[in-house]
Amino acid sequence: MKKILGVLLAIITVIFVGGKIYTDILVERVEVEYPPVSFVTVENVRLHYLEAGSGPPVVLISGGSGKLQDFSLSPLYELIVNKYRVIIIDRPGLGYSEKPSNEEVSPDVQARLIHAALEKLGVENPIIVGQSWGGVIALAYAQSYSNELSGIVLLGSSPYPRERHTDFFNVIARTPIIGDFILHTLYVPIGRHWVAPAIMEQNKDYFAPLEAVPESYYDSTIELGLRPSHVKASAEETIIIPASLATLVSDLEKVNLPVIIVAGDLDTHAFEQAVRLEQDLPISRVVIVEGANHYLWFSKPEVVMDTIQELWDWSEEFVYPE
Repeated sequence: MKKILGVLLAIITVIFVGGKIYTDILVERVEVEYPPVSFVTVENVRLHYLEAGSGPPVVLISGGSGKLQDFSLSPLYELIVNKYRVIIIDRPGLGYSEKPSNEEVSPDVQARLIHAALEKLGVENPIIVGQSWGGVIALAYAQSYSNELSGIVLLGSSPYPRERHTDFFNVIARTPIIGDFILHTLYVPIGRHWVAPAIMEQNKDYFAPLEAVPESYYDSTIELGLRPSHVKASAEETIIIPASLATLVSDLEKVNLPVIIVAGDLDTHAFEQAVRLEQDLPISRVVIVEGANHYLWFSKPEVVMDTIQELWDWSEEFVYPE
């Protein structure tokens, strides 16, 4: 019996040690394949960002578990940098950005840090394009800094509270001590080879009318999106952001500037919430994209470009409150 237990212990040790080595090698390789671009430090927090192009400033903020490369490797990127000064920021804790050590990264906190970063970068009166949960951050930003924005685009955003399913893997990832241990040993190899590919296949409809997940998004998500720090921050957000939504949407009247709400008619939650947003936001318009789902900047980049230009034109006519 002791011999059997000894063999089992040895096997378990090999599995966990092997998983740790695999994880460390993957993280090191990913940081070579997708190296960080630039950093700006605000409130002792380093935020990772990419800046390119010239013209009126447009800030792109990704959604849940998002990363800078979601935009920089998309078909929208080539279009937008030819016309605008583009700033893409990894939200606190995600990608290569750090998160504060002394507070949760609620939408208000994320908005405050991004605002400080844009100030430091000399970005004045930008348009913010917030995709999905990035739209939640854009709304929080506008509630505090409306007089420092030209407008916002909500891209497939659904900020009103709704029922969400518990994700077993997120529960593991955000569990103290045990979660950290699993993240740095078993989570990455299992996620990379089995879980993430299955989820990608399941979510391919989000890219409609495209028939498959774009290769650039698939590869960067499998690699960058499974770094332990990114996974943990993403898992924590699945609790932090939904808990803040009721307060956020109760103050939408503070968003006193032009907003364009864009939703694909196949994007169930964003499509359903678009009309409600238009009613609750003081100054807003809705654009419904037929035959499209959640990832509009991949499937309909020209629509996103037209919307940004429409918002700039609108902002030039709009009389902003003092």
